[in-house]
Amino acid sequence: MKLTEAEFQRLKNGDPRLFEKIYKNYKDKVYSFLFIKANSNRDVADDILSDTFYSALLSISKLENKERIQSWLLTIANRRFSDYLRKLYQEEKCKNSINIQEDCSDCVMEKLLENEKVLLFDLAMDRIKPDYKKILKMKYIEKKSQLKIAEILDKKIVAVQGILYRARESLKNELSKLLES
Repeated sequence: MKLTEAEFQRLKNGDPRLFEKIYKNYKDKVYSFLFIKANSNRDVADDILSDTFYSALLSISKLENKERIQSWLLTIANRRFSDYLRKLYQEEKCKNSINIQEDCSDCVMEKLLENEKVLLFDLAMDRIKPDYKKILKMKYIEKKSQLKIAEILDKKIVAVQGILYRARESLKNELSKLLES
């Protein structure tokens, strides 16, 4: 969704029509993100979706980049989901129920945290340069050798090694930023 600079300023100033437009445009993407994180639990995804857009509405004036609205919303959703997990964990911890229930909640918690790691990685990959994303996918997902990548990109192997290094550093920086927020 593209906003003009004037629309972006109106959005930051709390224009309800523009916020509704943002909501309609991104709610399905944010919901899908939350639905996956919540292991297909619709109730949890629905609750956190409304918390996410409520938080976004309260902090819309802090939005700095009109090109990053989706990642801003996904970051908020991720934080609200983490809050949900902390609350859930504290409630389970307070119950002091039998060990079987505690073991079960630990398994669920581990699976949810693993899903969160995957989604954070995907979000970080979306934030790096397209060239970096492409070369990392070739190397680590498609399992291509540096020599093969050099042939595909018509570059020297030394250049590919340098690009891979910069791509990994860029990805590492984006992951750090996401984990800090």
